Amino acid sequence: MQLTQMSVILKPVTLSIGMAAAMPVYAAVDSYSGIYSVITDKAIYKSVKQADSENFLAYIPKLRFQSLYEQWRNDTRFTSSASDIVNNEAFKAIVAMGEAAVPYIVEEIDNTPSTLVWALNFIYQKKISNNPDTTVQEACRLWVKELSR
Repeated sequence: MQLTQMSVILKPVTLSIGMAAAMPVYAAVDSYSGIYSVITDKAIYKSVKQADSENFLAYIPKLRFQSLYEQWRNDTRFTSSASDIVNNEAFKAIVAMGEAAVPYIVEEIDNTPSTLVWALNFIYQKKISNNPDTTVQEACRLWVKELSR
């Protein structure tokens, strides 16, 4: 009998907690388009809130890099020719970004070593090692270490 009474009490509490968990974290109407947006993912909400609170112009180089990096990766995914990799238009555009691209390159090669490391050779006009046997993974590790000081 006591369990029956507890279940009567717990059902509304459980429903209330469930509804609160499903509630949108962010909901608003865009003043330009009139589109109603609802965001329930807290991580996405955090990104939106951060972008709203900071100067959006600071994100432009990162967005440009990410777009070029994805294009370069897609274009050269199955390419083994070093010449084709560095002569790719997206790779050249990353190099043209200069030092603005360096933090994003370092982040990428630290997470996933790749031939993207060669962009640092072009940006800084030097190789990280004069050893001709240096692997891409080793070059990535050395550049990350050098630029994280």
